[in-house]
Amino acid sequence: MQRRTLFKAVLNLGILSWFGLPPKLFSANQQIKFTSAEQETFAAYLDTLIPADDFTPSATQVGVPAKMLARLSMRPQPQQIVTAAGQWLNSQAVELAKKSFVELNAEQREKIVAQAERSQENSVPRIFFEMTRREAFVHYYADARSWKGIPDARAPQPLGFLDYASPPQERKG
Repeated sequence: MQRRTLFKAVLNLGILSWFGLPPKLFSANQQIKFTSAEQETFAAYLDTLIPADDFTPSATQVGVPAKMLARLSMRPQPQQIVTAAGQWLNSQAVELAKKSFVELNAEQREKIVAQAERSQENSVPRIFFEMTRREAFVHYYADARSWKGIPDARAPQPLGFLDYASPPQERKG
């Protein structure tokens, strides 16, 4: 066994135990597939975080779920968290409305996502929320289609909003 492979295995075991998940040896070349139900639940969750409005598309409309799932499928810990969180989202949906998370209306989904945000630290819903929220916005704003709702015709980073200290102004055009 190469030193690098051994290091990855030890790191993998440590990270999994930190998340409270059972350790599982995972080859760097192994790719895990998400079920269609997991993909649909994940897309509905991301569209709840980043819904479409009058100016901007939803997360799904710019391909955020597909990009994130492609990345997550290459890493075992996040993949296990997505699977467990999808099960949690659906169990909360059944408890709330006797439906799957995908079948809920926007208000019901928001209620469950807010519950995940307020969950106890180091719980699967909270880890899932924090892990996905950050990455979802990175992928979303990396796509020029999401910039329509921003007064500037450029990405918000790396320059940021130069007039951040000024009060918001109505969008022109």
